Amino acid sequence: MKKLLVTLAAVLVSASAFAQGTVAFVNRTSQGDWRIALPDGTGPGGNPAIVADLFLADASGTAPTGTSLGQTTFRTSPAAAQFFLTENDITVQGVAPANTTAKFVAVFTGGNLAPHKAGVNEIPLQFLAGSAAGGGTPPLPPGELVPVSGLGTTFNLQVVPEPSTIALGVLGAAALLLRRRKS
Repeated sequence: MKKLLVTLAAVLVSASAFAQGTVAFVNRTSQGDWRIALPDGTGPGGNPAIVADLFLADASGTAPTGTSLGQTTFRTSPAAAQFFLTENDITVQGVAPANTTAKFVAVFTGGNLAPHKAGVNEIPLQFLAGSAAGGGTPPLPPGELVPVSGLGTTFNLQVVPEPSTIALGVLGAAALLLRRRKS
């Protein structure tokens, strides 16, 4: 009997190592929305080159680790829908269904966004309390992700200045220096 119990426990532990859950990578949740905007207040939906990647977070819960679990783009319909992601249900290996403690990081890149580096165009995410991570038998709904800082917030992405803007600034500074030199 002891051997049977030990074997059963070993099987359950090994099965949990292969656990997988599903998360809904989207910023419209049942508890509220978290909008994403460019510095000018518009949504990035008009630029199909801007993508959002989902990563597991490091131990601090704030920086991405490993390779992207999956990505999505922004909705392109008019008005506020441009602020919202197209839903992508992503299966996460090694995160058990109904695990609400796993942390994720959304990373926004492409288009004219600032080149990715730690803390730029990243939003730390966590499971909404009480939601399921998906998977399981019977299947649970995909887990909802919300920003660590809470709902009801608009997250502003950083953009890279256009090269022409930089060139104009340099030309203006050069003109000022030349004028001052002639005086």
